[in-house]
Amino acid sequence: MTRTGTRIHILGIGSIGTLVAHHLQLSSPAQPMSLLVRSPNTFPTSLSSTRGSVKTTSSGYNIESSISSSPSLSDRPIKSLLIATKTTQTSSALEPLIHRLNENSVITLLQNGMGVYQELISNFFQDERQRPHFILGTTPHAVSPSEQKGQIYHHSAVGDGFIKWGLVHDSSKNIGETTLEDWLWDYRSKDAHISSQHLEKLEIPNGRDDLVHLKDTMASLLDMNDLNSQLLPYEDLNHAILLKLVVNAAVNPLTAILGRGQITNGKLKEIPYGINIVDQIVKESSEILLKYLDLESAVPMYLEKFGYENLKKIVYDTIEATRLNTTSMAVDIREKRKTEIDYINGYLVKMGEELGFKTDINRMICDMIKFIEEEQKLSN
Repeated sequence: MTRTGTRIHILGIGSIGTLVAHHLQLSSPAQPMSLLVRSPNTFPTSLSSTRGSVKTTSSGYNIESSISSSPSLSDRPIKSLLIATKTTQTSSALEPLIHRLNENSVITLLQNGMGVYQELISNFFQDERQRPHFILGTTPHAVSPSEQKGQIYHHSAVGDGFIKWGLVHDSSKNIGETTLEDWLWDYRSKDAHISSQHLEKLEIPNGRDDLVHLKDTMASLLDMNDLNSQLLPYEDLNHAILLKLVVNAAVNPLTAILGRGQITNGKLKEIPYGINIVDQIVKESSEILLKYLDLESAVPMYLEKFGYENLKKIVYDTIEATRLNTTSMAVDIREKRKTEIDYINGYLVKMGEELGFKTDINRMICDMIKFIEEEQKLSN
């Protein structure tokens, strides 16, 4: 589909950021798009993705500095910002851009783990009157970088994988008494599939420029058919993120600890001792989430979805589907970089503490990763 309108800026052009930017541009070449990078002069003006034996290339991006802009750009508002940085880098990467964001902006987060949204609200957007719209996303698409900047390998087979998006609830953004979810679904069933064509037909009240940018952003995200991009009610999206959190908590740190970045995911199932530890992490995580969801909903309706057996199946299936891949946390340990452990197992520990629930297994995993991180710093 050809679309022009709200310019989308993308911050964090790693593997996932490259994947999304590439498919946004392929699905709508007329979409105004800017890539925010630290060194614009050395960044390529085209992106490429190799999926199976097929390589696709996209171009037409504006390349801007993420840390200092030219005078003509430094104060230009950012209407839509998609962030795909590492969770540990998000606040510091966003800080130079804060003056370009306002209540009419849209911020989309597509990252591992949980807790970044709350962190950004606390650090930068405590005043809800000045707060942008926030869209959160989650994806199992497996992607790895090429040796060349701006090039990636997409390991998920065609038809596999998805990106699920959801709009964070914010009553200050309501249209009168109408919530934005009701506006987006136009009062149809929340189970209904929402397409970009449906969104484009929505009427925007006078004076609501923020909804122009929100509608344009969501329509562009949903146009990425090759990535199976979907818009969910926020409660459903939150459940999808929680499920991904458990997968990450059970797989990522173990590959980092047991192999120091040298083993693939499949080893966790091939060696019995590995799967025993996976099971312990899944069991404790299931207990934490069931307790959390029971308190949030006051109705114990999530036993099957977040129960131990179902979570274990999801984790086992993921390990099998990605058996030849190496997790990002394992690579971080191998390259002696700070990991995202605080936003994965650390987030589960925080949830458990707030619920008065023991989190011995996840806490031990956090301690082991942090031990490796500290030991690596001391040995440098």
